[in-house]
Order: sequence, then structure tokens, then C-alpha cells
Amino acid sequence: MAGLIFFKTGDLELVKKFYIERIGMKLWHDQGQCIILRHENLLMGFCQGEKEAGDPCITFLYESQGQVDEAYARLKDIATTEPALDEHLRI
Repeated sequence: MAGLIFFKTGDLELVKKFYIERIGMKLWHDQGQCIILRHENLLMGFCQGEKEAGDPCITFLYESQGQVDEAYARLKDIATTEPALDEHLRI
């Protein structure tokens, strides 16, 4: 079984541009009012809507701490917190 979560957004083009240009995701499927983006085995869907989702948490998995540090350095200007180890989830 597989699944996909869709998030509503008030500005689909802005979301698309951010995840493709800043995060490095690829456009996997464009449905017009909805898009599906891909990062390795992660798929995320966004649909144009009047109201944005509450407080989602999107996690990108990297193979090394160095890759996490590189991603943080690239996105530091918009990050709300520094990367931290979650002992419980081991990520």
C-alpha cells in the first residue's frame, strides 16, 4: 500500500517554485490545480485552496550529518530552528 498527503496552499505557484528551486524537488505530476513533487522516494502533493494547512512537518532524509548541515546552510535564511537530533525517532 502507498499513499500521498496533499496540502492546501493559497499560492500554488509560489510553493512550486520554492520546493523546486530551493529544496531541489522535481515536478512529478501536474494536475493543474494540484501538483505532486518528488524528492527521491518522498512524494508531496499541494492543491490550490482558500485556506492553508495548519502546521505540517515535512521531513527530508539525508544519509549523513554532513548532508544535513549542507541543507541547513543553504536554507538558513528561512529556517525557523537549527537541525537537532531526535533520539526517540533516531533522526
